[in-house]
Amino acid sequence: MLANLSGFQSERSLDGASALATVLTGGSDERLEVDPGNSRNRYGCQPYPRPDEISFASSTASTISQHAFDAASAVFDRLPPIDDRNGAKHAPANHVQAWHALSERIKHDLKRLLELDAQSEVVLSPSGTDAALLAFALAGRLRSRPVASVVAAADESGSGVALAASGCHFGAAAPHGRRVTKGEPIPGVASVAEAVRVKSRDASGHPRPWLEVDDEIRGSAASLIAQGFDVVVYAMDHSKTGLRYPSGACLQQLTATYGDAVTIVIDACQARLSRSRLKECLARGHMVLLTGSKFFSGPPLSGALLFPARLAERFQTIDRSASGLADYTSQYDWPASCAAFRSALPARSNNGQLLRWAAAIAEMQRYFAVPELYRTIALRETAAVMARTIRQHPNLEMLPSEPCPAAGDDRDEFATPTIFSFGVKRNRKLLSMGQARALYHALNEDVASVLRVSGIDAELAAVPCHIGQPVACSSGAGGPFGALRVSVDARMIAEQWAVRESANSGVRPQSIHKRIKAVLDKIQLLTDNLERIEQQFGESA
Repeated sequence: MLANLSGFQSERSLDGASALATVLTGGSDERLEVDPGNSRNRYGCQPYPRPDEISFASSTASTISQHAFDAASAVFDRLPPIDDRNGAKHAPANHVQAWHALSERIKHDLKRLLELDAQSEVVLSPSGTDAALLAFALAGRLRSRPVASVVAAADESGSGVALAASGCHFGAAAPHGRRVTKGEPIPGVASVAEAVRVKSRDASGHPRPWLEVDDEIRGSAASLIAQGFDVVVYAMDHSKTGLRYPSGACLQQLTATYGDAVTIVIDACQARLSRSRLKECLARGHMVLLTGSKFFSGPPLSGALLFPARLAERFQTIDRSASGLADYTSQYDWPASCAAFRSALPARSNNGQLLRWAAAIAEMQRYFAVPELYRTIALRETAAVMARTIRQHPNLEMLPSEPCPAAGDDRDEFATPTIFSFGVKRNRKLLSMGQARALYHALNEDVASVLRVSGIDAELAAVPCHIGQPVACSSGAGGPFGALRVSVDARMIAEQWAVRESANSGVRPQSIHKRIKAVLDKIQLLTDNLERIEQQFGESA
């Protein structure tokens, strides 16, 4: 259990499961708003388990598992209610202490599960994009010069990251409920310069050479510093399609050349890096963005900003917070080492954020309970099955990819790709982004009644298949298209281990094969009936 919070009796107007599902969608922004028609958010996720779906969606977001929902429910049932909007000002002291204790416990559990040293610090946030904003704000508080940012693989990062990385609102609502205007500067945080966005793929859709991207990032940083800015470089560790930019050598050169004028932030929101590599990033003095809602398959959304001891010492000197951050974070999100910084923030709990993290922690615990050697083997074998099955479908075209730069030892847990992106062909032409979106939405529905075509596999048409959202890509002369994504996640590996333990039968990629084949077969079925699918699920529907 996450915390010793016994002694409280829940007083809630809804039944427990419904109340928890409601809280799990709070304390974020419009991304978690639920469509009353299907009880799902824009990512296709329910705030409660959906056991009948086939899910390969962790590159975007996953519906909460029963295991994680039960873990969050156990915590929720032992916590007192506090109104997120009004904060803790009028709440009984023991109620405030209970939520604060949960926040501290989650930070402690994250450090323990990630095997971080005691001096490294964790800041909780509602999402990875929020964590990117907090990193930019912290960098700005340390500087006397204005700060600007360079965002690597901006074309394959979260849609709001470039705005967050320049200190601007990245949505229509802030986590604590206030309506904001997307793109407007956040008071006390915003840069006077827009973030420099560095692309990861060329005009033909191929990953750009690492040296080319390295040169662009070095040149952008040098130009900004010459203009009088200090620079925050957001390095991408696993983009939407699994790319990493820039190289480690580039980051080392930037810090060696410019010292404290450059802050490195590793965007590891996909969480597709080993604990050893995560610790290496922190040891080099970098901040790291992480989530519990991508690879770890916790419910959307949950974010964290990690920073090492050497930065923690510097952050102790920050004597103020930016006024605009009060919409995005509160005292309870921050470690005690940032006492002066956090004292200027509201004393307010973000109940939804904490319970989403409680669910993610349950998934992380289950994953890291699996022996590392088995995790490494299972990741590789599961990924191999997925890649092979995709290649067996002639209507699918895998997106060009390259191995990660300087990935290190090939025995590393994530030495193999775990995200697979592909275009869908119809009449030898790749589906457009609009067509891919329609197909993506239809995949996640029972479409047997929509198709009404004699001879179709009605059972297959009825199965909800949840995959990663389409990514806009270029195919050169063929024009832009929408790439769909399937991915391996922690939940799959933990479930395979559980089967092995119960049956002593070894890794079972066959079950993965059957599931991924069902998804790809349904894609073929929908593609064969694309006109009907576009009528029902297209942008004009």
